[in-house]
Amino acid sequence: MHGLCAIGVSVFPVTSNNNSICTIFYWDESSLNAGIHNFCAGIMLLIFSYISVSIFTRTGEGNNLKDIKYRWKVRRNYIYTTMGWITFLSVALIAMLTLLENDPDFSFTTKYIFWLEVIALLSFGISWIVKGGFAFTDNRDLSTIGKIKHIFMYNNYLINHEN
Repeated sequence: MHGLCAIGVSVFPVTSNNNSICTIFYWDESSLNAGIHNFCAGIMLLIFSYISVSIFTRTGEGNNLKDIKYRWKVRRNYIYTTMGWITFLSVALIAMLTLLENDPDFSFTTKYIFWLEVIALLSFGISWIVKGGFAFTDNRDLSTIGKIKHIFMYNNYLINHEN
């Protein structure tokens, strides 16, 4: 589902009201185009939030997170949950500020949608990096960088000892 939403976001781009449009093709500005883009972006970010909070935090059966050997899993779960809630709150703030935007007494001087989308995507990106094993790995596990280093060192050893 989030893949379809990503396609919807890219196929129905919206402009930032300037002359530097970076799209391969261009749809005329319409409320339908913006509506499809915003709907797909909102659903995609909400799915990212769900993935961080609910899927990344899963633990195998029989694992007692109070056990000292799972201390890094507990820390990772805290990161996933925090980043997931930041993603969710960014989407909620976009919705709330968009509704307030129609109020003539409430004026905006910044591009709040852009900055809140950046915050939402960065927070999910942090969850993804941690889940991918780049940081905060268990003591007995190599990080992604450690695994890559091990592969290159092993290949280098084989090259040097072929004879």
